[in-house]
Amino acid sequence: MNWIAPSEKDTAAASLEKNLWDTADQFRANSGLKAQEYSGPILGIIFLRFAEVRFSARRAALTGRPSPGSASHPLPVGEGRGEGAERVSRRGSRADEPAAYHAEGILYLPEEARFDYLLNLPEAENIGAKVNAAMREIEKHNPQLAGVLPKTYNLFTSTLLKELLKKASEIPASADYDAFGRIYEYFLGQFARTEGQKGGEFYTPAGIVRLLTEIIEPFHGRILDPACGSGGMFVQSARFIAEHKRTSRPTPSSPALLPEGEGSGHYRGGFNFEGLKERARELRNKQTPAEELLWELLRNRQCFDLKFRRQHQFGNYLLDFYCCEANLAVELDGEPHNTAERQKKDAKRSAYLESQGVTTLRFENFIAVKTPEVILEAIAQHSASPSPAGRGGGEGAAPDYSGDPARELSIHGVEKTDETGRLCRMNLAVHGLEGDIRHGGNVNSYYDDPHDATGHFDFVLANPPFNVNAVDKERLKDSVGPGRRYPFGLPRTDNGNYLWIQLFYSSLNAKGRAGFVMANSASDARSSEQDLRQQLIENRAVDVMVAVGPNMFYTVTLPCTLWFFDKGKATLPRKTPSTRPDGHPSPNGRRDGDEGVAHDRSNTVLFIDARHIYRQVDRAHREWTPAQIGFIANVVRLYRGEEPDFTLGGDEANEKLTEVFGETPTFTDVPGLCKAATLEEIEEQGWSLNPGRYVGVAPGEEVSDEDFKEQLEELSEELETLNAAARELEVTIAANVAEILGV
Repeated sequence: MNWIAPSEKDTAAASLEKNLWDTADQFRANSGLKAQEYSGPILGIIFLRFAEVRFSARRAALTGRPSPGSASHPLPVGEGRGEGAERVSRRGSRADEPAAYHAEGILYLPEEARFDYLLNLPEAENIGAKVNAAMREIEKHNPQLAGVLPKTYNLFTSTLLKELLKKASEIPASADYDAFGRIYEYFLGQFARTEGQKGGEFYTPAGIVRLLTEIIEPFHGRILDPACGSGGMFVQSARFIAEHKRTSRPTPSSPALLPEGEGSGHYRGGFNFEGLKERARELRNKQTPAEELLWELLRNRQCFDLKFRRQHQFGNYLLDFYCCEANLAVELDGEPHNTAERQKKDAKRSAYLESQGVTTLRFENFIAVKTPEVILEAIAQHSASPSPAGRGGGEGAAPDYSGDPARELSIHGVEKTDETGRLCRMNLAVHGLEGDIRHGGNVNSYYDDPHDATGHFDFVLANPPFNVNAVDKERLKDSVGPGRRYPFGLPRTDNGNYLWIQLFYSSLNAKGRAGFVMANSASDARSSEQDLRQQLIENRAVDVMVAVGPNMFYTVTLPCTLWFFDKGKATLPRKTPSTRPDGHPSPNGRRDGDEGVAHDRSNTVLFIDARHIYRQVDRAHREWTPAQIGFIANVVRLYRGEEPDFTLGGDEANEKLTEVFGETPTFTDVPGLCKAATLEEIEEQGWSLNPGRYVGVAPGEEVSDEDFKEQLEELSEELETLNAAARELEVTIAANVAEILGV
């Protein structure tokens, strides 16, 4: 299928992002530094401006003074306003207490680490030293950023730094996460262009990542990227959640469900979070013996593989132990709870939690100490029975889904390069996210598993390095076999592609989904890699394969393939393709697969050829438009029996879907675009996962020169593989004959 969107004029020419980049480019020209030397410091300045905007708004709320976030400068989402001044006057200001900022997920900035202070320094000052000191102070007061921020500003003249600070000050105080995020991503993309091959190590084009998230749909859960680069997979997952926000009933972000007399309008969602997180930390440090004992039994998914948190914030409440996956709260009560007044409050609290779909299990402290198995049995019974929402929810149940990425995602990443890992953590902070990112210190995903990943993740997203050689397989031997990191064995070839592929597969839980970028050669690789691919296919984990054309990446021109796993589809009954994670409904509230489809999805793989769907950016680069991404993602939704979702792509994607699949779109094989191939058909093709072998060419279309060249390259590669195997066999035969003859 050919869909080449018209090129657009550079509408960004006069945009803030473009102006900022022009200044940065001037910065490079006048500094004499390489891109990798000045990219970090420039991104650090943008980060500092973002931190200042959020800090100033929070400080204004704490002091009760007029804020840049009021009137013509609305506060970023989640900032306090309104009655904050009244409370300040009653209690006294907490404007200089870091905890008052951390409780709202905001970085605390000491006076000499604030953007405006640095901006107003005279050029006669050593501005580079001042900015370095500011970065150290920010790390000192915000431990989650320890060792992350750049501190090489002494390499630049005060004149250059002054100019950069002035340009960054043009980012308006009203900018929210999304605005700052766009600027940050724009710079990451531009740096990737200028840094050449090295840029590809930390940046995957946003269009590629966006399609990955649209297909795996990471609404809620634990997400892993074992080659996370600058964190684009996490950021795009968060954006997916925010853009696709769907709630079929109110959640804790809805103030209407607050118990009467509680909450107020000046904090996000109508909740008063003032001091709540500090209180949670205090309670964690002062656990009772009963709480300490139960926590030892619940922590680290020891209890039925459920993730519990202690002293967890839920609305205006702190819950002793909370499991989001099971919508379950476990409360331990001492003697104070035996009074009538306290029991009334507890009942009110339980009623509120019930209205949110959360079940509360209450026990007295002595039960946790003397017979903890009673509590564990109650948790087991709850997790085994259908719940009204969330993972394991009953059929037709609607999810309790907030649409807040910080609440819905638990982010985990691994990055071999320390500098890039710091870039990732800064990128997350710019987008209001936090995650457990392990980087540097010789950490390597082939050999190391810092997140105990096997079987524990709902989602995996990655763009790993292709065709890596010289992996030390001796170090991997203990990780091979069922239930381990490399469940299907090690490839005999000196190529790391199928090590990555198995890592993604083994990290998923029983319903997990993965989406990742992979070299085209992995789809057709022969010998031991074919054996590994056959096992993956026969385990019914491979869900969708998308062929991507050339020039979609900044650093390489070669085409690639997007792979998608869905472990949940292996257990699907015939003609019921629903595995949308956590029971999430389609946009109109209908569950996946309510009407069924004509194919048995558990026995098929969807192949999509998107090589001729693109927009030409310039002579050397292509991209997907939002409508094209939305169209491809909706082809997958039709295949799964889901309702189309036009959050991304809008009317244009809808029109194209109707044009291809009819007025009432229903999945069918479309020559040149898509085919649901059975496992039998795949076996006939030598277990190939190359979409071109199945999709074919649309009627009336001819094989293009580009396609012919690609096919010839594939045949040449296959011939070389067969020749290598023949040479290997020839040596083996010669050795056997020599042994028989006693030569």
